Formats: sequence, C-alpha cells, structure tokens
Amino acid sequence: MGNIRKTKEQLLAELSELHSRLAVLEETQRAIVSGEVDALVVSTAEGEKIFTLQGADRPYRVMVETMSEGAVTLDSEGNILYCNSRFAEIVKTPQEKVIGGTIRRFIRSADLDSFAVFLDQGVKSTATAEYQLRTGKGIAVPVLLSSKSLEQETGAEGALCLVVTDLTRQKRDEKIIASERLAKQIFDQTAEALVVCDDKGMIIRASREASRLHGGDIVFHSFTEAFPLVSVENGGGRPFDLRMILEGGVARPTQFSLQYNDGRHFDILLSAGPLTSSEGVIGCVVVMVNFTDQVKAEAALKESETNLRRAERIARLGYWKRDIIKNSLELSAEAYRIYGLEPGRKNLGYEDFLMVVHPDDREEVDRRIKQEQEQEQEQEQEQEQEQEQEQEQEQEQEQEQEQSTEYEMTYRIASSDGAIRTVQTKGSVVRDLSGRAIRIFGTVQ
Repeated sequence: MGNIRKTKEQLLAELSELHSRLAVLEETQRAIVSGEVDALVVSTAEGEKIFTLQGADRPYRVMVETMSEGAVTLDSEGNILYCNSRFAEIVKTPQEKVIGGTIRRFIRSADLDSFAVFLDQGVKSTATAEYQLRTGKGIAVPVLLSSKSLEQETGAEGALCLVVTDLTRQKRDEKIIASERLAKQIFDQTAEALVVCDDKGMIIRASREASRLHGGDIVFHSFTEAFPLVSVENGGGRPFDLRMILEGGVARPTQFSLQYNDGRHFDILLSAGPLTSSEGVIGCVVVMVNFTDQVKAEAALKESETNLRRAERIARLGYWKRDIIKNSLELSAEAYRIYGLEPGRKNLGYEDFLMVVHPDDREEVDRRIKQEQEQEQEQEQEQEQEQEQEQEQEQEQEQEQEQSTEYEMTYRIASSDGAIRTVQTKGSVVRDLSGRAIRIFGTVQ
C-alpha cells in the first residue's frame, strides 16, 4: 500500500482522541487506586466477565456480615446508617427496612430515657448495657448492647458503632439452671424417697432419702435391683413391676415390703406415675414413704392391748370410760363380759349401763353416780403476793388443768341370760377448773 498523507486537521483530531482516552485511563486508574471501584467488566472471547477487586479491608467486611452478633452504625440522631444481616435477624425486620430508620423504634418506650444516656456515654467513650429490643413481630428479645464512638475514624460528629449480642439462649439457660437448682433442692430436702427413672428403668435422679434407704448411691442403677419391692396387699408376694408404669400406668399408694440380703427390712408405701412428652413416655417418677417405725409402733400397741386383755381376763377385771359431755361409754373386752353386753357393741351411753344394773339397785346407783358428778372438789389455791403483770397475763392464758375425785361402790347386775352378779366399781371423776364433771374412768370386778 502506498503512503497515505494525512491532513493537519486529521492529525489534530487523532491527537484529541488520544488525549481523551488517556484521561479516561488515568481516571480509571485513580478510581481503582482510591478504592472507588469494587469490580471491572472485561470483554473476553467468551463474553463480558466481572472481576471483583479485593482490598485489605474486605476480610473485615466479610467478618462483619457473617459474625453471630448484630452490627449497627448510627449517626448523631440515632438513625441507622448500616446494619449487618444478623441485626436484621435479631429484630426480625428486613435489612432494607432497618437501614435509614431510627434505632429507637426497636427500644421499648420505658427504656428510651436510659437508652439516650447510653448513647451519650458511647459518644464519649464506650458503654455496655442490657436491653429488651422490640422486634418487627412484637416479640421482646433480650440483648447486650456495646457502643463505641466512630468520630475519630469517620470524622462524623456523634457517629456510633453498636454491637448487639442476642441473650435469648443465655437467659433460657439461666432459667434452666435456676429450675435445675430448685429441683436439686427439692430432691435434697424432701423427706420421702424420690426417684426418677428413664424409659429403660434406670435411675437418673434420686433424693438423699432414696440413697439412704438403699444404703448408697443408686444413680445409673436399675430401679428393680436397687429396690427389691414385694407387695404385701391382696395376699402379697408379687414384686413391683416398673414396666407397668413405663407403659403409662399409675401406681396408687400401695404397701410393699423392702427386704435386702444384709437383713435390712423396711415397710414402704409406694406411688408412681409416668413422665410424658410429645414423644410419649420418657420415664417415670417413684415416691416411697418409709413407715417401718409406724408399723413397729402399731405392732407394739397391738401386743400391749393383747397383753392387757389377757391380764383383765386372768384378774377378772374390766375398765370403762364415760364421756359425760358426749354421753358415750367405752368398755374393755372384759368389761363387756362382766356386764353381759354383746362384745364390741357400739354407741353405748349411760342409759345402756343403767339397764344392766339390777332393778333393785338401779335407783341408788344412779343417785350415787350423779352425786359424785355434782360434788365440787375443794381446792387450795396458792397465790403469790408479788407477781409481774406479764406473768399474770400468762397465767390467765394457761390451759385449764383437769382434777379428779374418786369413789367406790358395790351393786348387782342382771345379765340378759338371767344371771345375777355382784360387782365392785371404782371410779375417778375428772373435772375442769370450774368443778364441772367432764369424764369418768373406772374399773369393774
């Protein structure tokens, strides 16, 4: 090709275009160097591609966007200039609706005054406080707010950075710990043997009384092995079946015998019920009351009563008790026999007694007993000359002391079978301080 001569105008036009391209390149370089460009669009054979420019601050940006705490920047008026996605999650409001609004919309009205003080403290240095944030769904979320001034970094007067930590799980854990502490106190202080088992019948919690009853630690032991209980009701001999409780059954208070190989024996009153959840039965609770001492006391009382009846029978001596106020009469077994009354007959009164007295003696016996009732016992009362006012008041409030007089008489009784017996009665009339007869105790022989 031959040389092409360009005119002066053409050369000037090309020079101007080159100057323009150079200006664009220089401006692009300046924008890239100053950090104003985040990405470049480059045309390639495969089409246009976007190349992202990463600066030294990118890791910090990623950290702020992905951290588990909420991050917020505020201007001097408390308006939200920026927030990360975590803060939007905490307040349950879309991020685009959070940015540009005021932070006070998320503060309870009762806390607005203290929150203003908190922001002022943050502007001066740093501040930390707990608040309840109002979410977009009206739910209160407990948070820990930490604030720091951004004036030095941004040059904006009153600018703040807030870090928001969600305390929901922590508060829930604190409640769980408090409930656990309360449950432990209940287990430690209850007087009953209280046991909690899992769905396999293994003991996962036990009160001190339960461990004392067994004679050692029983946690993670099989309940059946730790407490070999055998029923004593309805013929007895049946071992306690924990499986029935784990299948949803309930054991009402039932008496069992607890016998260990070392010779220890306890009388137990047991009740049990299942622990349930949405998944079904997850375990059970067993409560055992040790009433061995009560059983022994009842056995000793029965033996004493038996011995008393034997002594009465040998001595042919019966005893009786009459409540004058209630007009009731109680007799021992031997007294029933002596008076010829049906053994165990209930609701006896004074009139029933008079009916067994021989008709010829009945009027005299009635007169004599009434005379003893109406006779007031002479009492000697000692009074101290000097007594403090407080002691006098206490003496006036003291419970009345019972006093008694005794009498003895002989009379005949006529049994329902026609037999006539002569008996001797000794009685003791019990009176209150006013002299009124309230009870009579006596023997008959």
